[in-house]
Order: sequence, then C-alpha cells, then structure tokens
Amino acid sequence: MDAQESAMGEDSGQQQQDLVGKALEQSAVSAQRVLSTFERVFTTHAPILESLLLQIPTHTILQLYHSSRYLRSFLRFYPTAWKHLSFRLLYPSSPPPQVRITFPSTIADGVRQSLPYALDQLLMNVVLPFSPCLKSLELDNTAVSGQILISTVLHSRRETLEHLSVRGCKNVSLKYHIIPYLTMFGLQYDAGIGVDMDTGSSKNLALRSLYTYRCRHHRRRPYLSSSLLRKDSDSEPTHELVDLCHKLGIWTDTSWCSTPAGRCFRRRGYVSMRVPQGSPEVWVVFDRLWRSKNWLGRVRQANVRWAGM
Repeated sequence: MDAQESAMGEDSGQQQQDLVGKALEQSAVSAQRVLSTFERVFTTHAPILESLLLQIPTHTILQLYHSSRYLRSFLRFYPTAWKHLSFRLLYPSSPPPQVRITFPSTIADGVRQSLPYALDQLLMNVVLPFSPCLKSLELDNTAVSGQILISTVLHSRRETLEHLSVRGCKNVSLKYHIIPYLTMFGLQYDAGIGVDMDTGSSKNLALRSLYTYRCRHHRRRPYLSSSLLRKDSDSEPTHELVDLCHKLGIWTDTSWCSTPAGRCFRRRGYVSMRVPQGSPEVWVVFDRLWRSKNWLGRVRQANVRWAGM
C-alpha cells in the first residue's frame, strides 16, 4: 500500500509539473523582461503553485492575473487556476441600475439597449475561455443573469462542473432557468440515452450538488378573488426541482429564502402598481391560512356577509 500511495503521489506531482511546463511554454517573455522572484517561484514550482491556488480566494487570483503581463499570460494557459471560483456576496446585491445606451442611428426608432452586467461579462470573457476544468462555481447574492448562466456556463461546462450555488440570485429562476435545463437531462435519463447503468447517472452532466433558495413569503400575484383558484407558484417548481435532482443523483439544498417579507424583491410594488388603476379588490396577507377564501371581499361590499359565515 505504501508503495502504491507513493507511486500515485509521484504521478500526481509529475502531472502538476507538466501543467506548469505547458503553461510556461505558452507564456513567452521578451529578452529584455527580467522576472521577479515571486514570478519565478510562482511559475516554476508546481507544489507551491497548487497550494497557493487552493488557499487564496477568487478575487486574489484575479488580482494576480492583472499584476503583470507575464502572470496574465501564464494563468491564461494554466487551467487549474480557475477550477474553484467563488463570487458570492455576503448580502443580496441591489438590482443593476437601469443604465441605457442610446445609439444615434436608433434614436428615432426608440430602440435602447441596457448596459451588460459586469459579472456576466467576466464569466463569458474570462472564466469560460480560461477554465476548461471548472468544478465549483458560487454566485450567491449576485445579480448574474440566469439566461447567460444556463446558456453559456452550464452548457459549456456540463461535463466538469460539479457544484453550483445560486442562493439569493434574483435573476436566476427555478421555474424558467434551472428546471428547463435539468429537464433535458431528466428526459435523457428516462429514455436511457447517455446513462451509465452501473451508477445510474448521466454521463453528460457532472453536476453533483446544487444550492438554491425556495421562496417562503410571496406569490407571483396577490391573493385576490380572481387569483385564489391559482396554484401556489413557488411550491411546484421546488418539488419538481427536488424530483429532478433525485433522479439525476444531484444533492440539492433548497433552504428557505432569508429575505424578510417587507424587503422581498418580487413582492415589492404590488400595492403601488394596483392603486393608480383604481382596482376595487383588496389583497390578502401572504399566509397559507388565508388561501382557501377571500375573507375580506371587495372594498365597496362591506355590508355583504362574508363567504365564510
């Protein structure tokens, strides 16, 4: 056993050194450029490099990437530097400002285009090209676009990405982004296409853990008399997500959303949007006990007996 472990350790060290050598070959240095001590140690000793990359956070890797032209060229061709990335924020980010870019040729037509989100551009222009072996991606509380996340990152790295966390991402929807993406692999599983019969998992999907929020205190619409017969818009996507993840062998953690109801991004503006139109209906509190009937009724029908009496 000791001999086997030592042989495996030597093979792993040799693979790391080979990666460093390939990256050094790609990162050319001019004859006048003299490398600093840090650059020489960082780019020639594989154990030191791997240990450093495992301990420093993502923003430090980006700072190293921008520190010099040589390190930028080296990290561009060193894929394991972008294996575990975390852009998570401690607090929910506010929605990006509605900055508009107006092109002179389209002023008459009124066509406008919004300014793209910086994290979306970072994922498309840096993470995807430089990280062919991305394994872990944390985007908690960011305003990353769900469409870009699904169509570019998850689609391109579906065979390597093993962990994804999108807790608190207001623009990533279970119903419209995550579930349609996983449904494709669920259909493959049901049809037996690309499924390993020994493990029961899809060969094309490496995802093994997914962290997201389920919502606890809002619906898409207020509980009015016209919408009381509608099903809960949050429970069905959550249950469907749990079933899909169980089928595909994905560990999912759908904890309750931590945002207080008064500051809920989706619930904000319900009353202010309805009052100017002069709607005669009253919205009921967001609680399961009030979902069976519209106990308050209409505003101008105070003398009519309630439906529950």
